[in-house]
Amino acid sequence: MTITKKKITSLAIVLMLIIGIFAAMPTAAAVSDEISLIYAKPLVGSDSGYYAFGYVEVLNLGLTKEVTVHYDLNDGEGWQEVAAEYYAPTWGNYEAWVFETPTVGGGERFPVADIEFAIEYTVNGNTYWDNNSGNNYSVHDSLAINPVFAFGTGKVARGFVEASSSVAVQIELVNLDYNKDVRIRYSTDDWATYSEVSASYYATCAYNTYVEIWRAYLPANVSYEYAISYTVNGETYWDNNFGANYSYEIPIV
Repeated sequence: MTITKKKITSLAIVLMLIIGIFAAMPTAAAVSDEISLIYAKPLVGSDSGYYAFGYVEVLNLGLTKEVTVHYDLNDGEGWQEVAAEYYAPTWGNYEAWVFETPTVGGGERFPVADIEFAIEYTVNGNTYWDNNSGNNYSVHDSLAINPVFAFGTGKVARGFVEASSSVAVQIELVNLDYNKDVRIRYSTDDWATYSEVSASYYATCAYNTYVEIWRAYLPANVSYEYAISYTVNGETYWDNNFGANYSYEIPIV
């Protein structure tokens, strides 16, 4: 079963210079829907350091284009950049691009992620930005806090998955209203039929109190595909891995 991702029209975004940040970067023209962050999250690398991983949505204005993420790991090295790569179509003439930064805190006993970033899109000689209306985006993580995601047009995203007697799926979402319904829909027969389980509120994120953590528990004795839904204010938002859905396979013993 493929569930269509819901698109939220973003506000016009203007690159604003911030004292001490992007001092060497040019001001960008005002934009509307050309580029927007979908969501980003902190992940743990092979060296036990943290890095930012995320998805960007761009309007396909030409075959040749560049999507660049400008980031600061807050490790004393200042602002740097990394290229994003094409990932998948989303809806209409929009595309998802994926990025990840280098790790920070690798090899440290108690690493901390405090990664700030903004996104640049260059196509047909024009440059567009999403820098969160001049505030930049940021993700956070450490042993002392739950991971803190950054959200743009996406309003819900899968976090970690942990399997034992059941499969625990952590979900992060933007708190758009107190009354909300968060579920996981899963199918064991290639979507001929499906079942749903409700998620429960777990915590509010440190650093960003507009982001909440929810958890749902799925069976661990069968293989299936699944997607996450978040219904609030009469709207339903999905994280279905850009139409590919997520999957759980029974471990081979």
